[in-house]
Amino acid sequence: MKKTGLMLTIFLLLAAMFFSLKTAFASTDGFYNLSEVTSTWEGTDASRTKSPTADYDYTYGDESNLSYNLPWSFNFYGQPYSQINVDTNGNVWFGATGSAHSFNLTNTGRGAVIAAWNNDLSSYYYGGVFVQHKTNPERVVIEWQTETYTEEGFHRPNTFEVVLFPDGSIRMDYKSFSTTNGDDFGSGISNSNGANFISNSSAYGSAFTLTGRSFQVTETTDPAVIVAPVISPINVTIQTISGTTRGFINGAAITVSVDTSATIGPVIYPTSTTWRFTASGLTEGTNNISVSATDANGNPVTSTVPVFIDTIPPTVQILSPVGVVNKFPVVNYTVSDGTVTVTVDGEMVHKVSGDHLDPLPTGGHMLRVEARDLAGNVGFADS
Repeated sequence: MKKTGLMLTIFLLLAAMFFSLKTAFASTDGFYNLSEVTSTWEGTDASRTKSPTADYDYTYGDESNLSYNLPWSFNFYGQPYSQINVDTNGNVWFGATGSAHSFNLTNTGRGAVIAAWNNDLSSYYYGGVFVQHKTNPERVVIEWQTETYTEEGFHRPNTFEVVLFPDGSIRMDYKSFSTTNGDDFGSGISNSNGANFISNSSAYGSAFTLTGRSFQVTETTDPAVIVAPVISPINVTIQTISGTTRGFINGAAITVSVDTSATIGPVIYPTSTTWRFTASGLTEGTNNISVSATDANGNPVTSTVPVFIDTIPPTVQILSPVGVVNKFPVVNYTVSDGTVTVTVDGEMVHKVSGDHLDPLPTGGHMLRVEARDLAGNVGFADS
């Protein structure tokens, strides 16, 4: 055999070995395994004109969402759910309603989620999110046909789906993408507790680069300690934290520690596999709370969740208008952080710093600029 032929054969063998290893690779968070599987596509009827039924529903638009009653109970991170909320930003939420995008997958601030593509998406001009119950085998398919928000109306469609099965397994299928400026803020699954999450984006790449690929999420069989979603950041220094255990013989004794001066109360066991405790005196900043149990071999199984305490309100300063002004004053302000609301005489106005206010009648008026941060703290200034 010529050297070139030999080298080509070796290269092909190495490539085949690499591909096999790649497809066999699995990411885990101790509760689930994520792995690539044979490319599959289910699809839905994907019709905006078909009448909604118990087995089919849909919504479309920008920041739209839909609640759907599942035909069977679906367990996600040890919790049973009879309903899901899907949004037009590529997410399936468990417990939360409304829509969100570009969030931190580690701790969403909204509870547990399957984020098929964590990005600002829109189906205002094209597509939608379609949910359909199918049988043989039993499954619920959630399909997105969407554009990115920045390409809204340019007809650059992107099509992908999540499939839920009664045994608690999940599959994410990525059919096709046309975006030319896609982004991905961390797609995958999360219990929103800072400990249990798997980033599909970190393991395999951004969602919009996964054309023609499928990924399966299945429960592990290892003993696990699962902490329910925690609220973080928060401005309350006391929190009740709960969760479950799985795979421990005759249940498990829970021990808790924290890396700050916070106090951990006694652990209460409502059942042999559920627990809760109260942490009080949580300090400003991050409090890492570690929840542990010991398996049959004496090995500790631990989940550590960060609880971020923020009791400091945003700083707000109004630079103008101040004092006597004309009928079309410019509003200028500075805000340290948070979502800003501007009101004039108690009525909200859709203005940002640098905008002219609408004409004001002669007389005195009250301008308020208010900022609310993620922890719920509110700062304001009046002029």
